[in-house]
Amino acid sequence: KPFLYGLALDEGLIHSESLLTDAPRTGSAYRPGNFSGGFNGPVSATEALQRSLNIPAVDLLEQLGPQQFAARLQQGGLKLVIPGDEGPGLAVILGGAGATLEQLVTVYSALARNGQSAPLRYREDDPLQERFLLEPGSAWIVWKILQSAPRPDRLRTLHQTLGQQSIAWKTGTSYGFRDAWSIGVSSRYSVGVWVGRPDGTPMPGHFGAETAAPLMFDIFQQIDRGDGSEPQQPASVSQRMICWPLGTEISRNGAGQCEQQRTAWVLDDTVPPTLNAGRNPLPLWVDSNTGKRVTPLCDGVQAQARDVVLWPASIEPWLKTVTTFSVPIQRSKK
Repeated sequence: KPFLYGLALDEGLIHSESLLTDAPRTGSAYRPGNFSGGFNGPVSATEALQRSLNIPAVDLLEQLGPQQFAARLQQGGLKLVIPGDEGPGLAVILGGAGATLEQLVTVYSALARNGQSAPLRYREDDPLQERFLLEPGSAWIVWKILQSAPRPDRLRTLHQTLGQQSIAWKTGTSYGFRDAWSIGVSSRYSVGVWVGRPDGTPMPGHFGAETAAPLMFDIFQQIDRGDGSEPQQPASVSQRMICWPLGTEISRNGAGQCEQQRTAWVLDDTVPPTLNAGRNPLPLWVDSNTGKRVTPLCDGVQAQARDVVLWPASIEPWLKTVTTFSVPIQRSKK
């Protein structure tokens, strides 16, 4: 998933706070659920990656293209093992393909190496063979997202013992609890941990965050106390204030088009809009003096046209409140 979001950043599909949808995929042949069994409605790209949500990842892969995704990973040193002869599909983002721990550590190292992956070297004199995986800016943004991910309660105390160490980390649990993964990347080291049984039998109750992640952080504690240094932020990365639900820069949004404000990491000063918003703005008339909604023919008021942006329809059932224009209508007296 981190590389899917990185490639989507490269392609200009998202920024770090892009509005994504975590809701049932109605009308689609592939309808996976989340590990938690529930849905969250509107989520940012950052939240979706940190929480490893499945639905936003599948939607994003559908936009990017499974074949392009698999090809870019192979170019960067991760060749997915896909069952059958059908080629990569949407399931590859949710464990529908195999990978080795060595390959995973290889490509994760790119997050702190300006997007260049590097195969493991077992001897000091082994040559360094770098391979391009991500642009430096998108690699840094993904590293920053994973580094700021909230830690489970069990890991917070352990994190306090690591001093100023900055680690981007990700966990995973395979179908049937057969594999528990955790991979971390600091400015100096990449560490991967796999926990499982040699015969591939399930280990119920073993999750990546509960089983593999504590081991990974313990390894970091042993090999690298760190000084709090982080990979250098590339010049292509900047921050912008953006608006939900459009996802565009706040300066380009009119009144009624900015329900929520967020600070986003963007590449090359480019702020892509929300994917698949799918709805045109709703034209309304408001009293220019009071800001209340009126009818165009209302007597005694100076009516002003205004376009109000609607949330994507699939998200609306999960909105906590009605966030579109919700003021009463003033009617003229006859």
